[in-house]
Amino acid sequence: MINSIPTDKKFALYDYKDENGNNDFKEWTKKLQKVERAKLNAKLDMLPSKGSELFPHVGICQ
Repeated sequence: MINSIPTDKKFALYDYKDENGNNDFKEWTKKLQKVERAKLNAKLDMLPSKGSELFPHVGICQ
């Protein structure tokens, strides 16, 4: 099952859940250190305003 997360019209983020309802991305983000999770959230928050300007530097570990 894939749930769409609303953003602006340029980008659609999808939250994937497997057949058992498990969300691997959510579980992975819970294992990140606080600083890494904050960087990831900041990058996701920047998508509407920066768009493709984030690429290829969209990784959380720079």
